[in-house]
Amino acid sequence: MRLILLAALGGLVFSLAIPLDWCLPHSAVLQVTGTTVKRMASGDDAHDVYFISTTEPGTNKVHVFRNEDTGWGFPPYLKFGSADIQAQADLLRGNHGLAKVTWYGWRIQMLSAFPNVVSLKPVDAVYTPLPVARPMLGGALLLLMAFVARALMRRRTSVPSVTEELPVVPAAPVVPAEPRATPVDAWIGTPAQAQAKPATAADWLEREDRN
Repeated sequence: MRLILLAALGGLVFSLAIPLDWCLPHSAVLQVTGTTVKRMASGDDAHDVYFISTTEPGTNKVHVFRNEDTGWGFPPYLKFGSADIQAQADLLRGNHGLAKVTWYGWRIQMLSAFPNVVSLKPVDAVYTPLPVARPMLGGALLLLMAFVARALMRRRTSVPSVTEELPVVPAAPVVPAEPRATPVDAWIGTPAQAQAKPATAADWLEREDRN
């Protein structure tokens, strides 16, 4: 039972960590290498979407982001300045400058999904971003898991066992019932008397005289 509870708790924490990791912001120092605008169609809706291409400094690893307003939707970043971010990216692209890029979401190639840029700020080469969201998320999930596990364990140990709470009462001895007297017993006595002393003809005559 304890393993089942721990497995269920682990599944709950994992199911919470996935959406939180998608919507929480991530930051990194990247070099802007290109900007494009693509016409995206979703059903009957077609609109222009900004894209920003970057690489990690000192490596050839490429990261492509979309630059789209979130508006009042989810996640609630209230981003309305995608055009300003795109202009800043164009400026950094010409100077091969570095920028602290903050985004949310994942890059999923099979679904053509791109992480969305939340902010883009020029930085120096010696700048190192301090991760905050992921450590806070991991610490909160570990605290939640520890709290729930402790509550379950305390509840399990506080409930007494049924065998310990109820004492075992020995069964009462069975007393055989005495045989019920019949009219014949008035003449020959009870079965016990008949076995102890067999009736004789003299006994019958004596009883007839008394009656």
